[in-house]
Amino acid sequence: MGRGMGAGPPSREEVANPLGFTERVQLTSRALHLVSGMALSGSVIFDYYTDNALYNKISKHPHFKKYHAVFGILLFVTGVMNLFFMKKGKKLVDPVHKVWRHLLEFKFVAALFLTPLIYPLTSMFAEEGQERISEKTRTHIQFYLVCAMFVYSPFLKYFREEVCHNFEKDAILEKVQ
Repeated sequence: MGRGMGAGPPSREEVANPLGFTERVQLTSRALHLVSGMALSGSVIFDYYTDNALYNKISKHPHFKKYHAVFGILLFVTGVMNLFFMKKGKKLVDPVHKVWRHLLEFKFVAALFLTPLIYPLTSMFAEEGQERISEKTRTHIQFYLVCAMFVYSPFLKYFREEVCHNFEKDAILEKVQ
């Protein structure tokens, strides 16, 4: 609810807490999504440019796998939370909304290649006699995938905001139907 002209100065509570609980959860979820994405993407980029020297060095740390697991889970969980925050309970009825949903599904499947699931998902491409792809191949796949995500994620946001109009009802489409 907005403040009208002549409403007087804001109360102490309005100044101390300008955001409600839901807005705080949304901002926290977005921030955690970005931070975990940056941590994992940075790890992949450094691996690529150091020919896995960084990975070989830090993977020996006793908590390395835990950190990666926490950041990976955090990235997926906050991504799903952000999806619900974006939709705000709106139904995806417009045909262009289905396109957005399929683009988002593709992003989710592509993101699975940034997790340890890359090994079973790519085992058919392993060299003969090997059970899984080499670390160098893993690094290259993940690096190029991260680079593609740097372009794909903003495109997906643009598509949602400009093409889907944040899932608001389209008055013209309603008149046509």
